[in-house]
Amino acid sequence: MEDIVTLVGPRSVGKSSIGKIMAKSLGWTYIDLDEYMNQILKKDGGIGGFTKKYGWDTYMKVLHKELKKLLSSLKSKKVVLDCGGGTISSEFPESELNAHLLRRHSKIVLILPNEDEEKGLQVLLEREKTRKHFFDWSHDKLKDKTRKDYFERVLGMRNFAHHIIHTNEQPPRKIAKL
Repeated sequence: MEDIVTLVGPRSVGKSSIGKIMAKSLGWTYIDLDEYMNQILKKDGGIGGFTKKYGWDTYMKVLHKELKKLLSSLKSKKVVLDCGGGTISSEFPESELNAHLLRRHSKIVLILPNEDEEKGLQVLLEREKTRKHFFDWSHDKLKDKTRKDYFERVLGMRNFAHHIIHTNEQPPRKIAKL
């Protein structure tokens, strides 16, 4: 097993904050997979530009190929890898391939906002409201999207996680030390 901890979870759960603190306290490298992919796809306008141009199905194929390369390059390195939820849990076949790949090369830690799913969804919804790409969304549209994504993706994440952490609204610094 490589010295890689992979953080997964729904949008706005705190993966990035927790991952950065965890990596710093362990003296490990922190890698945000979305930032990594944005650099690779820079000439196409990052993930957003690439998916508009070629579609999500093509992006998932490229992501899988790049994830394999990345994991191969990390041998004997200590890394906290922050993955978006769609990396291992989406409707695309590469998602399951990514999950198996990450499970083989790392410890997958699923971060959830609360043991009570309704409370957790409320926490996520409040955090989603502050994200710039949701500013112009109505409350009901954002609530429906948050709920749909949560229930469609979290089950898949649970299936591949080695560990599950419920933040229960604790600060990232406290969670990172678990």
